[in-house]
Amino acid sequence: MSRRSRVLLAVVVVVQALVIVGMATGRELTLRGNRDVTLQTRPVDPRDLFRGDYVVLDYEIATLEMNRAERLSLEPGDAVFVELVQAGDVWVAGRVERQPVDGAERVIRGTVVRAGAETVQIEYGIEQYFVPEGRGHVVERAAEVDVVVAIDSDGGAVIRHLIVDGEVWDPHG
Repeated sequence: MSRRSRVLLAVVVVVQALVIVGMATGRELTLRGNRDVTLQTRPVDPRDLFRGDYVVLDYEIATLEMNRAERLSLEPGDAVFVELVQAGDVWVAGRVERQPVDGAERVIRGTVVRAGAETVQIEYGIEQYFVPEGRGHVVERAAEVDVVVAIDSDGGAVIRHLIVDGEVWDPHG
């Protein structure tokens, strides 16, 4: 192997390592923040042969009435920012904007999946939660599931933990 090939291989390896470290660092920084919100969800329990058991989380804030977003003329793939407003123990959707919402206490960033005449469907990147094999049914059968989500200053979200039937759920327990 020539010297140039070795240098090129080393650069490729270093870049890949930096990307992985950067992704992990970004997630960790979001989790260390104290900007948590609790969101209501309806779980589904699929299984993927290659990835194992996971719970699909269908958030209440994922399907919004168009009157909140009609002036935006939203299309699939559009980035949006959804204001979160505290309503008791959970946070619900407020305004939907194309830019971060001025004056909002909490904002979550999402991507429009579908925009119909009456509703808009938004994904936030927190729709799947991986669980140990055979444990997803606990969440699927629960009467109530809430998700505590850490939100960074840019609206990025990371799942901190699930609350299943009023108790913090330990997926390994």
